[in-house]
Amino acid sequence: MFRNSTGDTKELILKIAMQVFAKYGFLKTSISDIAKAASKSNSSVRYYFKNKNELFQKVAEKEFQLLHTELEIVVKSELDGKMKLTNYIITRMRILRKLSYIYDAIKNGYMDYEYFVEEIRRKFDDEEISLIKEIISYGTINGEFGKSDNNQIAFVIVSALKGLEEPLMVNTKCNECDINLDYMIHVLLKGIEKR
Repeated sequence: MFRNSTGDTKELILKIAMQVFAKYGFLKTSISDIAKAASKSNSSVRYYFKNKNELFQKVAEKEFQLLHTELEIVVKSELDGKMKLTNYIITRMRILRKLSYIYDAIKNGYMDYEYFVEEIRRKFDDEEISLIKEIISYGTINGEFGKSDNNQIAFVIVSALKGLEEPLMVNTKCNECDINLDYMIHVLLKGIEKR
């Protein structure tokens, strides 16, 4: 039986590229490195991705899709609203810390900033606001959080989380960042708790 493995090959290349970019960063990674790691020829990789920039952008999209999936699992968990929000924030920051190579490529101009902000990040931000609203609604229904504008609260929480991203991405060994994150979680929970 004939089987079209085009999708499988493209996904394999993306998966391997994620690993290679994460290990060596954008600048030190070549199409040849990815091809070799995937046991493919350079021309095979270029068949699916015209250059390293395009491949890196697809890797960034894939990484943010995976992040969204992990965050959805937290939101759908059987925890109470406070623990969902706490686990959401910790999971989000833990995964983003692993994605520091993407931020490094953007900061150093190797990835098109406009593409990242307008395409990948905007979509992720919208999805994230929706996930946070779901947690806030759940906590409000359970009597953990006070009634207020869930849209506004979700926007503020996402904005606060984005404010911590750069320190986490720039300094991945930042012990103070973990303390700041714990403090932020505490402040957020106190601010939305039912009184």
